Amino acid sequence: MPVDAVQVLCTCALVLCVTAVLLLRRTCAVPEAPYVSKGPRKVVLLGVDDTGKTNVFLRMVMGVAPDTTTSQRVNAARLSPSGAFPHGIELVDTPGHARLRAQAMDAMRGADAVVFCIDASVASRGAHEPAPGMSSALARPSLHEALQHSVDYLHDVLHTLAAEVPPQPLSLYILFTRMDASPLFSDRAMLVDDKRQQQLLARCRRGLETAFMSRRETRGLSRTDARGRVVVGEIGDIRGDASLLERLWGRLRQALVPLGLVRAEARTAAELHPTRWGHRVRAGEGHQRSAEWALDYMVARRGAGAEAPFQCLDPRLVRGGCAAMGLGYVDRHGWDPTLAGEAHLPDVHAWLAPRP
Repeated sequence: MPVDAVQVLCTCALVLCVTAVLLLRRTCAVPEAPYVSKGPRKVVLLGVDDTGKTNVFLRMVMGVAPDTTTSQRVNAARLSPSGAFPHGIELVDTPGHARLRAQAMDAMRGADAVVFCIDASVASRGAHEPAPGMSSALARPSLHEALQHSVDYLHDVLHTLAAEVPPQPLSLYILFTRMDASPLFSDRAMLVDDKRQQQLLARCRRGLETAFMSRRETRGLSRTDARGRVVVGEIGDIRGDASLLERLWGRLRQALVPLGLVRAEARTAAELHPTRWGHRVRAGEGHQRSAEWALDYMVARRGAGAEAPFQCLDPRLVRGGCAAMGLGYVDRHGWDPTLAGEAHLPDVHAWLAPRP
């Protein structure tokens, strides 16, 4: 028998033995206990500056709502345990300025939930109509730019989660703040009108989803075919001078990586590879090594992401693969809690309540 054939057989036998040992160890391993937060539930408020995060934080923690300025540091407080929250809530307010977002990303570590705040006036009118008393020529650029800032920040948050998959998926809530500034509520008595609230929420959702998908397209993250498969730019076959054994090991490695038996190559973890979660790449075309592709946070569902992107999130990152949305506002009345003005945050409180 030729020497090369003997080497190939010996290598294959060795690989099969190693594979069998790895499978046995994985089968006999003691299952790891699910992650459970033993302390207060950690909820982090995120969003760009001037979206009312600090007002929401102070209202929930102290019952006050002063005329605040942009926060320059992370603020944290613990809400006392109650019937709805037996362990209490650790609420964290983060700075929204672009130069301080590293602090916000650090605050996300160990979080159970994220509340991302967006100004309802920006989300609903960002690319459609000007604010009251402002000409269309002046309003559209500023509102559209503000919406893009929020969309970019939200994209970075989801991208960070994909880069460091949390031990347990986070709950994500998108809160459209300052709903009382909407033209739909010209009279404050209309703030309790459910029909107008749903109308504003639909506008905000539509504006945010449109801007979000547009931003993904500019980053090359929304190209799918008619069957919902991600289409990756062709770079042709890459043929090298690898030996027969190296080529055989490469084929075997491709089969073992999805099973978790062999680590994926550097820069692309197996669980983050674009060929997972329904993303299929045609054989023979190769695919670009892009961090944006490898760390995508959406699941391809036959093009559904284009219509409802926040219902197609990776369930390993966001609980249930969906982001909840709601409205809210807080009247600024100063530091005296006895002069507490109106506040509409029932959606947030209901969402934070533990589910059976």
